[in-house]
Amino acid sequence: MCSVVLIVPLLKSKVKDPASSGNYRPIAIATALSKVLEKVVLHRLEAYLYTLDNQFSYKKGLGIDIFVYLGHVISHDMTDDDDIIKQTTKLLVMGNTVQRKFSYCSREVKIELFRSHCYSIYCNSLWSQYKMATMNRLKVCHNDILKRLLGLPRWCSSSLAFARNGVNNLDVTRRHSVFSLRSRVELSTNSIINSVRQSSPYVCGPIQQWWLGLLFVQNELSDEELFEMERHNKSEAGPESEDAPVTKAFTTKQLSEMIDVGRHLAEMAVEYDPQLDRALDFKANILDTLRRYEELYQQKKASASQMKISHFFKPKSLPTPPPSTSGPSTSGASTIEQDMDDPAPTSASRASTEDLSSSPSDQGEEEEL
Repeated sequence: MCSVVLIVPLLKSKVKDPASSGNYRPIAIATALSKVLEKVVLHRLEAYLYTLDNQFSYKKGLGIDIFVYLGHVISHDMTDDDDIIKQTTKLLVMGNTVQRKFSYCSREVKIELFRSHCYSIYCNSLWSQYKMATMNRLKVCHNDILKRLLGLPRWCSSSLAFARNGVNNLDVTRRHSVFSLRSRVELSTNSIINSVRQSSPYVCGPIQQWWLGLLFVQNELSDEELFEMERHNKSEAGPESEDAPVTKAFTTKQLSEMIDVGRHLAEMAVEYDPQLDRALDFKANILDTLRRYEELYQQKKASASQMKISHFFKPKSLPTPPPSTSGPSTSGASTIEQDMDDPAPTSASRASTEDLSSSPSDQGEEEEL
């Protein structure tokens, strides 16, 4: 019963002919009792089995210290330093290639290339046990790639360079990767992932603690970076802005919103508070405080009252032509040209011209009278 084994033929490759028996390999499926018996026999005979000294495979106590699985480096002590070093080397090669081939492109193109090739760091969301020196080496590599790509000096502030160009640094990139992986794990409906999510190594293990620490604890800027940002803001603002006082504008719209919110808050207190005396006292205090803002609102509203449209128009004074001392023109054409050039005479000018143009006989009659 223990020696019964089920042999299943398995096709070596899909491209090979299924009709040929040479394209199959046998797979032995033993029972559970047969596997237990094999382990017992191996344990009894292991002390009497000897191998050559130059044999390293399939031998207890001998093997490799580093194993690469799906591109992720797994070490014997379960640390991530070797994988970080591998990603650092890969990032340096990518940065040198982009800088050499796209050095004459515009600034916008270089920033897009940096986002495309330097944001995706493989398996960075699984790093939990590593040395800070190894991680700092990766950060320096990430910062230097952006500086060399944009032609910035090496001594300039890295945080300021990332902030000016709207690019995420290494910490922000890792935080996004961790958030994406943790969200997929928490929202997954797979039975295997659910069992892993409910296990104690996942809940209380180092990977969960590192995830929470990276997502909810932010690194503060150093004093040098703060001084650099302040110096840059002052240089961009200019010398005139240093002496100019900063004033805040209090508009009528803001005052109206404040008054409405205060009144609404007082009405809510009267409506929801079971003790009416306390609610009325609270309402009276709020209305008393809002009275000052209401007076200020009325003043601003009165000063900003709309003026009439006639205020913006001024009466246009027409020029008065000087009195003519010369006699009447004999040419009809000159008279027509003068009438076309001069503006229309007013009533006062007409009266003055009539008095001046009266005949001498009329003046003599007036003197006799």
